[in-house]
Amino acid sequence: MISFHDCSRRQFLRGVAAGPFVEAAWPLVDQAAAAQRRRTKIRDLQVMMLQGPGRTYTLVKITAESGLHGIAEAYGSPGVGVKEQVLSLKPWLVGKDPLEIDALYTQMGDGTASLSGTRTDGSAHNLMRAVSGIEMALWDLAGKILDVPASTLLGGRFRDKVRVYDHAAPKNMLDKASVADWAAKAKAHPSGFTCHKFGFPHSDPATDRARDPSNRVLTTRELIAVQKGFENCRDALG
Repeated sequence: MISFHDCSRRQFLRGVAAGPFVEAAWPLVDQAAAAQRRRTKIRDLQVMMLQGPGRTYTLVKITAESGLHGIAEAYGSPGVGVKEQVLSLKPWLVGKDPLEIDALYTQMGDGTASLSGTRTDGSAHNLMRAVSGIEMALWDLAGKILDVPASTLLGGRFRDKVRVYDHAAPKNMLDKASVADWAAKAKAHPSGFTCHKFGFPHSDPATDRARDPSNRVLTTRELIAVQKGFENCRDALG
């Protein structure tokens, strides 16, 4: 007689008399075995800082025991303190199941020092920068563990491609020569960007008495400059 404790579920079912019950049970056993093979724990959490022109990038990498890893960016620039916030959560995250994303997000940092609640409660505020990178890295890692695109885990993709843009801008939007020079370089650049995102220079409070240093409202001069500047850019790009 074979003891149940001495055999796996697969061996146990094979020892049962063959019949419809056993045949119906095989898919469930296979699914359970597959899920067991995917079980892993978080082994490491790392942060890399990249300094770009006028912006700091905070990259987060979460590695599982299996060696698979997920990568994401913690939003916000400058990234002052974000690296330290991410790393402060490393002891809390290591050893946990990376597939329990919602539970990890909701309870992030619960019980750690210098924190009244969690990293995602209403008092966390700036800590959300760190948590955002961690959560996205977990989704990336989960997709690799389960061997499906992260978009599938999030409910499915709505498009097969996304238009991207750069942050290049002319030195002076109101000067047609400057705009033409910028447009020529943008068109010739091998990256092939056809969409460009940039702001506009604010007016000087010394000459524009309505200028709001907090950028809550735009003055009449600024609105006119915005319209003229973007017209110049559109005309130059064709």
